[in-house]
Amino acid sequence: MEFYTPEQDRLRNEQQHNPDSPLYGHRDKIKGTVSVPLDEYRDNLERLVKRLCLAADQLVWASTTRIPPDEAGRFEGDDKRYNTAASGIMKAYGIPTDDLYHLTCGFAPCLFSMPADVHFAEEGYRLIARQVARSIEPYLTGQRP
Repeated sequence: MEFYTPEQDRLRNEQQHNPDSPLYGHRDKIKGTVSVPLDEYRDNLERLVKRLCLAADQLVWASTTRIPPDEAGRFEGDDKRYNTAASGIMKAYGIPTDDLYHLTCGFAPCLFSMPADVHFAEEGYRLIARQVARSIEPYLTGQRP
């Protein structure tokens, strides 16, 4: 079960919702509306980063993973647009990025939970976790890059 603060929920990006859609999460990129438009995402993310910078010694941003072309609730290329917006903010605040987008672009179809889905099979999540652990380990051990 996942819990989100209001700020986190507003950061959930680019998914298209239609309350009449029978798909999981009411996803519908044809008749749906964008959950969080790009400008609002950028503003919400910057506001969250400012707050976190006051509370944390070090932040590491993980980019959005790849969106498959036929995903029901997102448009191809949205992953790049939202990652570009986040990247600008992270650079402005000196926050390193763990590039999960490029990692998942190289994933074989069997590493996704099903075709045209943004979720992963167990091995896909294992590979993502391995990269995340490698990206944050230097900060946890005092050997910052």
